[in-house]
Amino acid sequence: FGTTTLVSKIEEVFENYFLQIESLLSIYRTLPNLKFLPTTRGWAGSPDFLAKIMSIILKEKPQFVLEASSGVSSIIIGLAIKLNNYGKAISLEHDSHYVKFTQEYFEINQINDTSNVEYCPLRDYNIFGEIWKWYDIDNLNFTENIDILVIDGPPRTTQFLARYPAVPLLYKYFSQRTLILLDDANRNDEIVIVQKWIIFLENNNFKVMVTRFDNFEKGMIILEVCRL
Repeated sequence: FGTTTLVSKIEEVFENYFLQIESLLSIYRTLPNLKFLPTTRGWAGSPDFLAKIMSIILKEKPQFVLEASSGVSSIIIGLAIKLNNYGKAISLEHDSHYVKFTQEYFEINQINDTSNVEYCPLRDYNIFGEIWKWYDIDNLNFTENIDILVIDGPPRTTQFLARYPAVPLLYKYFSQRTLILLDDANRNDEIVIVQKWIIFLENNNFKVMVTRFDNFEKGMIILEVCRL
């Protein structure tokens, strides 16, 4: 690297550190019922992503939040719903170890009354003649339409465009207006997935508005999806 490029890279790293710390402080300051939050490094959602989830739930006051994946984000979702004193959340998890992990932290933070994690092993679905692996939701009974859909799984290693099936499989449960929150949106797979979702939704009588957060550590996209 040249000197200018190196300085730019260092500035970028420090800006990201500041954003993560600022976001984490916002979470602790805003959620008085938060008793313990696991680490937000590695595979977990970054603080900027978690803080945005929190702020949206507090603003929108959703009746039902569905999450594809579970973990730290599930705790934030549950705590925000509890602070609203309204709504419920379900997290889908294909790994039994993480089901136990998430349930334990639900108990610690006393959000069992608002949040539930369901063990949903990955199974094959036929979508437009192609086989996709996604969470087995056949035994779940969604009594409410989805107001907010948070997507942070399944893992990319599952298959190419691993998170694509979420929208084709769930759109029939969407409310009149649904917000889709996608993590890792700077990855090539997720860029392709979002374009496929927009085409699919517009072909099924939805209007889609896109908001991008490219400056977030892993990137985030919010799709505002409205039935026509």
